[in-house]
Order: sequence, then C-alpha cells, then structure tokens
Amino acid sequence: MYLTKHKGFHPASFNTFFDDAFVKDFFHTTNRNVPATNIKESEQKFVIELLVPGWKKSDFKLEVKEKNFVVSAEHQEEIKNEGEKYTKKEFSFQSFQRAFRLPENINTEGIKASYDNGVLVIDLPKREVVKQDLVKKIEVL
Repeated sequence: MYLTKHKGFHPASFNTFFDDAFVKDFFHTTNRNVPATNIKESEQKFVIELLVPGWKKSDFKLEVKEKNFVVSAEHQEEIKNEGEKYTKKEFSFQSFQRAFRLPENINTEGIKASYDNGVLVIDLPKREVVKQDLVKKIEVL
C-alpha cells in the first residue's frame, strides 16, 4: 500500500491508493485478516489508523524495512470452560501483516505509535527533502 496517491489510473487496479505490498495479484491479498485502515495526510505528517479491537499493545510489531513501513501482529487467546462432567479448552490465534510504501520525505526516526480503544494510530512525520540537481557537470581531463 502506498501512502501517497498514484498518478494515473489503471483499470485493472481499481484501488491503486490502497494497494497492499504483499498482493498476489490485483484482486487477492495474501492475508484476508488485514484490519480496516485509514490514512490521513497533513503538511506535517501522515497518520495511519488501523482498527484492531481486542488486541494488546504487546501484540504489535512495527518496523521500517528498506522503503516500507511494516505493521504485523500476533494475538493468542486460551479459553477454558470447566463444568461438572466436562472440560473444554479452546485456542484462538490471529495474525496479520500490512506494509506501506514510504515516500522519501518521511522522518523514520520520528515515527510514533499509540493504541487506545481498539485503534492503533501511527504518526509518520515528514521531513524536508533536499532535491539534488539532475544535471551534473563532468570535467574532461
């Protein structure tokens, strides 16, 4: 998924703004348990919001890998019910991984995350990008 909008439109990719980096093809993702996501942009930062109710802060792993920001999580739960003549024990395991392509103007050192009321909020501050001249003069020896 890209944080910035793509220029142009490809008819086979209806949802180009929300393309997942781990997409097998244009219509099938590798993980169907991906939480609902909002992305907001201001002059100072991007904000990513993921809807993940019932999880704990310790379930989340956030990483910057090359030009990608990766959010992954694993959640395990054990439910045990005991009655007069029976014992029932169930395990629940959920996981997801979501990657976002970072534009070059993100200050990766200033990324912050918080989790409250089932929403994981990630602030990705912007930095000024120094543009290099595309013209380089080469001296003839």
